[in-house]
Amino acid sequence: MAALIMAKKEKKKKGAPKPAADGEEASPKKGGGLVGQIALMAVLGAGSFGTVWFLPSRVDSAPAEHSAAQAHTPAAEPLDLKVDPEFVALNPFTISLDGGNSLLKIGITLEVSEEAAYDIDPNDPQLRDAFTGYLRALKPEQIRDAAYMAQMRAQLVRRARLILGTDAVFGILITDFLVQ
Repeated sequence: MAALIMAKKEKKKKGAPKPAADGEEASPKKGGGLVGQIALMAVLGAGSFGTVWFLPSRVDSAPAEHSAAQAHTPAAEPLDLKVDPEFVALNPFTISLDGGNSLLKIGITLEVSEEAAYDIDPNDPQLRDAFTGYLRALKPEQIRDAAYMAQMRAQLVRRARLILGTDAVFGILITDFLVQ
């Protein structure tokens, strides 16, 4: 029986708060434990990520209204105004989209240098292959989105420059665009 009373006294000693040292008040344990530490690390990590990701990479001395407009426009290549571009209209493309459920008919005109204009065939199979391969990979939602047109032009210019050379092609004009 004495052993049982001693065991109960031991339990009470373990669960009871420790007495305060000379003149200090006893207070409950603070710190939040493991869950609080994980939450703190998550908040600090998100704050660090947000600071690095969303802040501008450089600071310009331009006024805020100009820098905000420049942030959303891609860097344009300087135009050589001394060169008058020639226009070469390619034969129209008809491309099946979405597994044959939709058709895209597109007319493309190349804006090229005068020297390159005489060397480009409107039925050039390499150009047609490069353009067709890209256009067939597009989703119908992308093609129907008017905002996607600038990105599509940039990709077509990139492919034309790969085939004809970077100095030959200045731009692409989309003259016909029909999705059925």
